[in-house]
Amino acid sequence: EDRLMTKRMTVPAAVLLLTTFGRPSAARGAEGATLQFPQGTKSFALTSSYILPARFSEDHLLDVEVAGGYFLWDNHALHIELQGYWADQDFDSDVYIGGIGILGRWHLLRGHRWSFFIDGGGGVTYADQEFPQHPYDGTNFNFTGKVGVGATYEVSDGAHLMGGVRYFHLSNGNYRNRDDNPTYDGMQLWGGMMWTW
Repeated sequence: EDRLMTKRMTVPAAVLLLTTFGRPSAARGAEGATLQFPQGTKSFALTSSYILPARFSEDHLLDVEVAGGYFLWDNHALHIELQGYWADQDFDSDVYIGGIGILGRWHLLRGHRWSFFIDGGGGVTYADQEFPQHPYDGTNFNFTGKVGVGATYEVSDGAHLMGGVRYFHLSNGNYRNRDDNPTYDGMQLWGGMMWTW
């Protein structure tokens, strides 16, 4: 339990430390104007999250993500994510999971330095052992899906604190059979930094 708590605190602290450095650039026009993310804007983000189990799931997950994004339209972005998960699985040793995903995000409300957004996406993962293992064994390969809400706050020119909450789902889509697909559901609490230029 102490080791789990240490890991829960270490990952977000490391992300916040790393995200205090970077080369920010403009995501807004005139001073005092509403925050905008114009078409063609690029972004880089570093985030971490803690996923609390929901429904019939039992395991807790930590996640670190690196993402690159591009605004296809004003205030509408598509992001490619590289993901790394750690799970404190009760039925076996710790599980390490790598993944890649696509995420869409719409900054639908914006103020002088802030935005409120909805986002969602999906991806694929591969674990070093079967996951999840409750109530029965799953598979190494799984699909993920997530959807939620969040906000950004521009702390300096083009550098944005961000965070939110999402519903998170992982399963293998019954690609073998139903008896090998226990699924995992959770609430993802996440935060980090995004730079735009």
